This record gives sequence, structure tokens and C-alpha cells, in this order.
Amino acid sequence: RRINLTAAHEPQPSTKEPTYEDYAAIAQSLCENGRDSGVYGFEKHHVLPFGLAVNGSRVALTDSVEQIIRTAALPKRIGPDDKDMDGEKSGREEGYGEYKVTMKPFTGWQPSYYHGYQDGNNVETQFNAPHGIVYDRRGNLYVADTSNHVIRKVDRHGNSRTWAGFHMGPRTLGNDGGHHDGVALLVDFKFPMGLAIDLIGNLYVADSGNHVIRKISPSREVTTIAGRPGLPGDQVGPSLVAKFKEPIGVAVDRNGDIFVADSGNHCIKKIQLVRHRHKKKKL
Repeated sequence: RRINLTAAHEPQPSTKEPTYEDYAAIAQSLCENGRDSGVYGFEKHHVLPFGLAVNGSRVALTDSVEQIIRTAALPKRIGPDDKDMDGEKSGREEGYGEYKVTMKPFTGWQPSYYHGYQDGNNVETQFNAPHGIVYDRRGNLYVADTSNHVIRKVDRHGNSRTWAGFHMGPRTLGNDGGHHDGVALLVDFKFPMGLAIDLIGNLYVADSGNHVIRKISPSREVTTIAGRPGLPGDQVGPSLVAKFKEPIGVAVDRNGDIFVADSGNHCIKKIQLVRHRHKKKKL
């Protein structure tokens, strides 16, 4: 499917690469729901995008209705005569910042709308309400498979594997998630939502159903770093004293500080890591 996305309204040189404002406009357009198909190229209520990740000129989003991951390559040059990956015109007219972007299914069971749980290649993989998504430095994707209560890793070819969390079966069998720290598959989540990654590869998870923030190290060790499992509230203070209520979003800055969208409390909270300064010994 093709969608025309408005990124700016002022004339720009045709050789200019997309700015942060362009990406923000693209993200906003991709996450609109219920628009007329003539504007965005989607049928009304056809998709329900939640998570959006950008890796250079590549963008990925989670589609929680069709239960798949979609990706697109953004044009580096956005002039009216520049061509996209399919060799067609970019779709940008003089005086307008309009993108023509092809959103293609990247991984997930086909035909779409089928939810389940299965690791495998790009057509075998099954998700159940995927939400948060983030790229690492190598171009791999991590996906919060919310209703399966696990975190999935998707490589650059669309092959998926469960990265953290134990799948206890469908909700019809009483699988409502849980809370248990540990390593890799010996871990329980409860409706994980937002994801973020820091400069050294640690993943941060807004574990919404448990009202906590979790950390997954590169070695797949999972720890609770803030909040009290199963005890929603609104309290600031030391990490394990603080309380959240259904956090759904998380971000991390270059200093390693974490920002949380505390949905149930209608606020943004900051988790500031304690940094120990080592004094140099005098010789």
C-alpha cells in the first residue's frame, strides 16, 4: 500500500535530507487512525499502529489489528525528481514536503488479522497485539508482544525469536501474565508495552500490567529497576519505593536516564541512575 505523508509546508531544497521535524510529521501521519483512504492510503479503521521505530532512513511500526510489523524505507532526497526504492517519483511537489512511502509487511502471519504465538521466519511468526518496538545498532528489532506477555527479537530478515519472557498459553487458558525476574525465558511479564534501548544495548520495558519498569541486559538478564510489582500508585522516591500505574511508554537519553509515560497517573516520570564517582588515589 502507498501513503502520501505531509512532512512540511515550506519549500525546501531538493537535496535536503529529512530532519527531526520531518520524522515527527511522518510518525504522526503513520499513527493516525480512521482517516480517509485517499489521504493516507489505508482503509478506514484498517490499522491500529502503536509503536514506531526509526533506524536511519528506515522506519518500522507495529500494527496491533493486523498483528504484523510493517517497515518502509524513507527517501534520503526529497526533491520532486528524486525516485523511491521502486524507481517511481518521490511524490513531492515543489513547495510541499510530501512523501510517498511504501509500507510493506515485514514479519507476521499472513493473511493478517490472525493473532497467536509462534517464532519462525517472516511468514511463520505470529504476534498477539504487538505494541512497543525499537531498533538496536545492528538493525535488529525488539517487539513488545503485549498479549503474549513476552519480548520478541526480529532480525534484519524478519526471523523472530522470543528474547525474554515465558509464554504460558492463550488468555482463554488463564494466561494473564505475571512477574518474575530471571534470565531469558525464565521470566514473566504482564502486558509489556513501551520499549527503549540505551547505548550499550540494555532494553527497558514498561511492564504495564505489573506497574513497573524492567531492564533486559544484553545477556538477557531481566531485573525490575523501578516500581512495586502488582501495587499501582503514584509515588516518587528510591526506585523500589516509587510507584507507577499502568506505564505504557519509556525512553532513555544518552546519559542513561529513563523517562516513563505513567499513563494511569497522567504524568511523565524520570528515573535518574545513581552514578558512582571513583576518586583517584594519590601516588
